[in-house]
Amino acid sequence: MQFSHYPSRSQIPAEHLSKINELREALGPELIEKAWFFNDDFSMLRWLYGYDFNIRMFFFYSIFDVKK
Repeated sequence: MQFSHYPSRSQIPAEHLSKINELREALGPELIEKAWFFNDDFSMLRWLYGYDFNIRMFFFYSIFDVKK
């Protein structure tokens, strides 16, 4: 048996998947392309947890670093 600390998509609750999709839409294709290494469910979920699922707060504190 192989263990991983990364949840599979089926282990992520539906409401969290919805917020992951909302964050991807908010970022848009240009920023997703620039930060492609964060474009997976686990990374998006980690950011959402870090900002208590508040996407506006995420943008306020984080988006400026991505645009550089």
